[in-house]
Amino acid sequence: MLHKIIDEALTQGADFAEVYLENTRRRQFTYLGGRPEKAVSGHTLGAGIRLFAGTEQIYTYTNDLSEEGLLRAARQAAAALKAGGMKGRQDRERGKDSESADEQRTIPTSRAGATEPEHFGNSPSERRTAKAQWEALRLMDKTARAHSSLITQVHAELIETAKTVRIMNSEGIHRSENRNYLNSFVQAFAEDGGNKELGYERTGFLGTAEDWSKVDFAALAREAAAQSLRILKAGWAPAGEMPVLLDNGFGGVIFHEACGHGLETTSVAKNASVFAGKLGEKVASDVVTAIDDGTLPGDYGSLAIDDEGELTRRTVLIENGVLKSYIVDKMGARKTGYAITGSGRRQDYRFAPTSRMRNTFIAPGTSTFEEMIKDIDYGLLCEKNSVADRYPRERAHTTSR
Repeated sequence: MLHKIIDEALTQGADFAEVYLENTRRRQFTYLGGRPEKAVSGHTLGAGIRLFAGTEQIYTYTNDLSEEGLLRAARQAAAALKAGGMKGRQDRERGKDSESADEQRTIPTSRAGATEPEHFGNSPSERRTAKAQWEALRLMDKTARAHSSLITQVHAELIETAKTVRIMNSEGIHRSENRNYLNSFVQAFAEDGGNKELGYERTGFLGTAEDWSKVDFAALAREAAAQSLRILKAGWAPAGEMPVLLDNGFGGVIFHEACGHGLETTSVAKNASVFAGKLGEKVASDVVTAIDDGTLPGDYGSLAIDDEGELTRRTVLIENGVLKSYIVDKMGARKTGYAITGSGRRQDYRFAPTSRMRNTFIAPGTSTFEEMIKDIDYGLLCEKNSVADRYPRERAHTTSR
C-alpha cells in the first residue's frame, strides 16, 4: 500500500516523496500535595506525507490511515506542490520575491475517524497495573519531605512513552522502529521567612515500565530537596565577567544550547548561525572535541533510525577546536550540500522533520581538576543548570541555577 501512496505523491512534479507513520501511546502519573493527583493516558496515531521539488517542501498529515485516507493526503500534497510551483514561477516572472522555495507548507487533512492499519505499531493494554508507579511517586514525596521541615510542597511525575514509527520514501528507504522512553522528575519547594525556592532533579532513558526498578527514586528526591535548601540559603551570585568551570556531565548541556543549535542546518542554511560557512575553520580551543551520537546504548537521544529513516550514527562536530561537521537532515542537505548525518527529528506525525541533536557531549580531556583551576584566581564552578536559552546569530547564551 505504501508504494501506491509514494507513486501518487509523485504525480505532480515532486522529485522526492516520503510517508511517515506513527503510533504512540503515553502514560503520565502525577503526585502533588502528598497524594496522587492524576493519571493520564494518550494515543497519537497518524501519518505525514512530505514532498520535495528542489528545496521547496510540502507536508500534509492525516489520522485516517486507510488506503483511501493516505491516497487523499498524497493527492493534496501533490496538488499543493504543483500550485506552489506555478505561483513561484509567476512571482519570479513579475520580479517579486518568492519565498515558496524556502518555506514549508503544512496541510492538515482528515482529523476524524482515525483508522489503524493492520499489523502497525504496538497496543499496550491501558489496564496495566500502575501500583509500582504510584509507590515510586509516594517514595519521592515522602523522602523529600523528610529531608527538612522547610520542604513545603513536592511535585513528582513519571512518564512512559511507547512509540512505533515506519518510514518509506521514493529513494528506497523502508524502515521501522519501536522506541520506548521513560522520564521521571521531582520538584521540591522550600520556604523560610516568606522566601520560596525550587529544587529539581530528573532522569530519562530508554526502557519500558519494568525498567523503573533501575531508578533510585529516593536519591532523586533527596537531591531535589537539598538543592532547594541550598538555593534558599544562598546569597546572590557575583556579577561581572569571570572564568566559568563546567562540571563533568554538564558541559554538554551548555554546548547543546550555546553551540549545538547553531550547528543544525535549520540555522546554517539560513545563514542565521555564527557557524555558517566555517566548516574546517578553528571555532574553539584546541582541547574542545564535541560529539553528537545517536548510538549510545540506553541514552535518551539514541535511535536505530532517525525520523527520516536514515541510520543514526556518531558525528564529530568539533575536533580539537576545528569545525568538522554540521547536524544535517535531508532538506538541510539539499539546501547546503552537506552530507546527511541521520539527525532528522519530528515533534510528531503532524510536523515535518528538521535537523536536531541526539546525545551531545564534550569528549573527555586530559587535564585534572587541579590543572584547570590553578590559573583561576576568582571564578565560578557550575555544577548544573536548569534554565537556558540561546541566540545563535547574536552569539549569546543565558542560563540560571
